[in-house]
Amino acid sequence: MARGGGLICADELDSISGRGNSTWAYPKKSYGIRLKNRTDLFGMGSADNWILLSNVEDRSYIRNKITYEMGIAAGMEGSPESQYIDLYINNQYHGLYQLCEKVEIDPERIPITDLGERNKKLNKGIEDCTRFDTGEKKGAWLPVEPRTLTGGYLLERDVSEKYVNEISGFKTTILGDQYTIKNPKYASRAQVDYISGLMNEMEKAVTAADGINPDTGLGWADYIDVESYARKYIVEELTKNKGGGATSSFFYKPEDAGLFAGPVWDYDKAYGRLYGIDGTTRDLCYLTQRDETTALFWYLNRHPEFRQTVSACYQAFFSDYFETIQESKIDEYISEIYVSADMDRIRWKEIFDKSPDYTEEIWRIRDFLTARKAFLDEVWIEQKELCTVHFIAEEYHKDMYVSVIRGEMLESLPIGEPGQMEGTFMFDGWYTADGRIFDGAEPITEDITVYGKSHIPSGTE
Repeated sequence: MARGGGLICADELDSISGRGNSTWAYPKKSYGIRLKNRTDLFGMGSADNWILLSNVEDRSYIRNKITYEMGIAAGMEGSPESQYIDLYINNQYHGLYQLCEKVEIDPERIPITDLGERNKKLNKGIEDCTRFDTGEKKGAWLPVEPRTLTGGYLLERDVSEKYVNEISGFKTTILGDQYTIKNPKYASRAQVDYISGLMNEMEKAVTAADGINPDTGLGWADYIDVESYARKYIVEELTKNKGGGATSSFFYKPEDAGLFAGPVWDYDKAYGRLYGIDGTTRDLCYLTQRDETTALFWYLNRHPEFRQTVSACYQAFFSDYFETIQESKIDEYISEIYVSADMDRIRWKEIFDKSPDYTEEIWRIRDFLTARKAFLDEVWIEQKELCTVHFIAEEYHKDMYVSVIRGEMLESLPIGEPGQMEGTFMFDGWYTADGRIFDGAEPITEDITVYGKSHIPSGTE
């Protein structure tokens, strides 16, 4: 790798792997690389694991960059530094990529105790250890346990299709959330029991009306670092990140502390890139936009102390940083990649049915940010009253909360129009408990629960 004519790194690749779910179907793919030696690339700190993001579904190329730098500026530990690069493979141009730090436990990334490394040192050939899977918990049977179980842990809240392929993880009992244990990758039964027990205790406190776990006497705030959870929630909410409550959602626990939320990761589907409820600006969705999503942040928002922390963090940093993004950051990113973006669209012309209007893509983000900031200022600074619509549709695994300022209408409803097929079901619409049609066309003046109705069309049973 060279920059300005100078050599930065000349090393062998220890390994290279593909990354991505929906993006893996594209010919331009994202990769994880591991160098033979730890190296400081572009001043991002010495490490051997790095990510090459293709940003293939983000025609602006800047959605991840905006958010990663926002996470760093907000003080969210482990938020990845990144650098745009022109990637060449075997002397052939491969496109515009974003070289990123990996979300991992490491002195240069998330600097907490590496429990996975302790496990490896005590158990030679750990990859060959017998596995266990009870349905609710899974991991590895380790012959030798470290002396302490309290950390550090790195968790990722995950969806079923990804969770099933991971070695260690657990499902919580109250909210039914699935967490992959990213570190330690080969977690022992005692370690899985410990971290899942802690998460279950936290959920029991968060979901209690008074915020107290009746079994331990501890309040929800005793289990978590409240500011880190508030910052995590703000980032996902303000970006309208579709996957924020479902996948690529990280949490970690240091050895001698409670649970932390973060760092940030994966925002190519944010900032109004998608339509419907994922692109609206004047509502709160509490990270419940997607199937198999968590209700954790909805329950956190029921507690005044959490809402106050959210408002304080937003006022202290995020509201002003929105303006920084608009006034300088976006222009900075564009000036850095403008020529490379043109090259990338030529290199991968088979991906682009027609050359996208790059200026239009950028203004789409700018318009979203302007409208989103205006709304969130009203909610988190002016403290305007909210009303919530709770959407429940069991066939589609939908259990969503959407709040608007009292008296405003919903900009969009979850799921499509009545008569639209959703999997094997045809959606019939939303209805109140007393059978009235709910189409969102009237101002919302009180909290309400609505239910999705559907049917299986004849001939498809």
